[in-house]
Amino acid sequence: MLKAILFDMDGVIIDSEPLHCKAFQKAMKQFGLDLSKEYCYQFIGNTDRYMVDVLVKDFNLPNTSEEVIRTKQEVLNQLELEE
Repeated sequence: MLKAILFDMDGVIIDSEPLHCKAFQKAMKQFGLDLSKEYCYQFIGNTDRYMVDVLVKDFNLPNTSEEVIRTKQEVLNQLELEE
């Protein structure tokens, strides 16, 4: 008897990493940073919180992680509507 079905979405059925990278790039421009794809892709498999905590530390951002995550999510939502 089948009890569960498991879907491996990200990277198998869909690949959301390029869209998340694009969202981070656009969001970080609002904070004065120009992120490369290579920089973004080093965080594949990690949470937004982890990436943003590193960004805030690496680039001495005066913004809180919450502000950066909120901005990235707003940009991501807009990109999803456009694509």
